[in-house]
Amino acid sequence: MRYLLPFLLLVSSLSSCKIVDLSNSTAKEDTTLQAKTILEHAQKAHGADKWAQGTHYTVQFEDEFYGGLGGMINPFKGNPVSIQLDYVPKQFGGEMTFQQEKMAGEVWGMKNGETYIQKADGTQKVKPHKDAAFWIPTYQYFIEFPARILEANVFRMMGTE
Repeated sequence: MRYLLPFLLLVSSLSSCKIVDLSNSTAKEDTTLQAKTILEHAQKAHGADKWAQGTHYTVQFEDEFYGGLGGMINPFKGNPVSIQLDYVPKQFGGEMTFQQEKMAGEVWGMKNGETYIQKADGTQKVKPHKDAAFWIPTYQYFIEFPARILEANVFRMMGTE
């Protein structure tokens, strides 16, 4: 009974809201062709044709986490972190081999949606590892983004600025 009044206030306040279209006149036009053309030029500039030919790639990667929030989300032992990333293009998974001293030789991997950790001494654990499950595909997404952006379903030019 004590939750009835707050619930009724919430429902009444939400029912008085209306949906507002905040898009500008450019966004209301059909700009699919223009948007796709710009992205095709970006793909060419990034060498997407070479990505389509490859079957595997390795990247030496360094990431740094800044400030208090960066320190809270950093799952690695150390900052900055130096990692070798191994991926197969357009596959969900790969391996991260750590280079920095505190985690040197440790491997985080993901295969068929399952994560594993291989310690530097060779022992291996297969288990759900939330950090590996997040960071492995996240780095892959950012690396492959220019080559895969034209796989999107919707293209819209929102303006020139």
